[in-house]
Amino acid sequence: AFAPDGSLVCGLTNRGWGGLAPGSGVKRISWTGETPLEMKHVRVTPTGFDIEFTKPVAGPVDPGQISARSYDYNWWWKYGSPEQRVSDLEVTAARLSPDGRSMRITLPELRAGRVVRLKLVGLETLAGEPLRIDEVAYTVNRLPGGPLRHVARRVAPPPLESMAGEESGWLRLTWGDPTELWSGSWRLSNGRLDPADRTRFLSASGTDALVNDQTTDDLVFRLPAPLPARVRASVKLPKFGASGFGLPGGATLVARDTEGGGWVGVVSAEGDALAAVSEDTWRGPGQWHELEFAAGAGGVEEVLLDGVRVLGGVELPAGGGDWLRLRGDVGPGGLADVRLKVAHTPSADGDSMLPDAMVLSKTLWGGIGPEGVTLRGAGSIPLGGTRQSAAKVHGRLRFEAGTEATLWIGDVGIAIAEGRDLAPTTGSILGESERSVRLVPPGTWYDLEIRMEAACLVVALNGVEVARGCLGASGDPLRIDIDRGALDIGSLTLQVLPAP
Repeated sequence: AFAPDGSLVCGLTNRGWGGLAPGSGVKRISWTGETPLEMKHVRVTPTGFDIEFTKPVAGPVDPGQISARSYDYNWWWKYGSPEQRVSDLEVTAARLSPDGRSMRITLPELRAGRVVRLKLVGLETLAGEPLRIDEVAYTVNRLPGGPLRHVARRVAPPPLESMAGEESGWLRLTWGDPTELWSGSWRLSNGRLDPADRTRFLSASGTDALVNDQTTDDLVFRLPAPLPARVRASVKLPKFGASGFGLPGGATLVARDTEGGGWVGVVSAEGDALAAVSEDTWRGPGQWHELEFAAGAGGVEEVLLDGVRVLGGVELPAGGGDWLRLRGDVGPGGLADVRLKVAHTPSADGDSMLPDAMVLSKTLWGGIGPEGVTLRGAGSIPLGGTRQSAAKVHGRLRFEAGTEATLWIGDVGIAIAEGRDLAPTTGSILGESERSVRLVPPGTWYDLEIRMEAACLVVALNGVEVARGCLGASGDPLRIDIDRGALDIGSLTLQVLPAP
């Protein structure tokens, strides 16, 4: 409703998940009396776009001042879709009207069924006032006079195996006990911003986010993180907050909330910006964003924000060490669901990679076919092999939720399924190196490697060492005990190594 003074009175309600607090109440909007230079209307034509401005634009405008790219979306089995099939479009002409209030842009390759994102650089009024918002995205479901072609492309759902494969290879570093694998003093929070001051988190505790608003200590990953690797995390920032991820060579990947947008950059150990980009697609403070990056010993291959590539090919100083850390001096910020995927050689399928290995999975009940074997219910299964003085066990495994299963090497047990309640989780060495963090999701294939040398035992999941322990004498039998649930075994082999 409009008040007598011309201001607009708005009622607000927040009935969904996407609103920002405070999400209810009444607000009044008053016009300042000043009209900025903006795109007032954007209309599609058979060969491009007509753009009407709120004020006359100074000309001429060179087509090189306008960039255009097009993309579409997948309409598929999961919520949301990143931009798909992205391509650049050539702008061949940009003609201003005589009064400077409209401009016709020509794109010969314009097609229906695409979103076209235009960015107009350097446009201003005769008085030098810049275009306030210089980017627009237009959903072209139909060109004038042409047929309808939806931007969202229907995609047939893949086999369940492929859907589970999206999670394969990742280790979840903050599930279960969020701090077990980290050294530092970050606090566990409910992750909500203070409605009265959105530059800070509420002091309430919880398990929704790890927050660094009361410390400058780094949160350092306790386990060795090999390179190259990918890291993924959900990031929530207060207004003007930031989060930083340690990189090889002492560099840091920073995500920062700015006025009206976001900033993503790679900063050297000395504080110099090696690469950066301003992201107006940043949804703002108090919202979860997904940040993912791929790092190697020499640089950052790519950085993704909510599935969209925003940076790539950033060279870094040489270095590794305990590079995986959450920077405490970059903040305040909140993180959740931190994950790691390293490049490693997966376990053999059958005996294709290890011709000298004993294929233990062929000794299981019912034999093993191309899809492996499934163990259900309770039972103890001898594997037909014995512990050697130097050997490796390779396995490709998957379990359903609630399964409890153990691989025994003599009297030493390694948890190979997640368990329930307070049971040790996958990768734990029972009685010696037990964990409660849930590294491996149920229903997802993972690679298990157990290396035995002398009296030592090292357990790795998806190429990352997760536990160390001790063994008894060689010659002990190998077996699998399953207490409940179902365990899929794609392969399981025993490889004898040369004596150290």
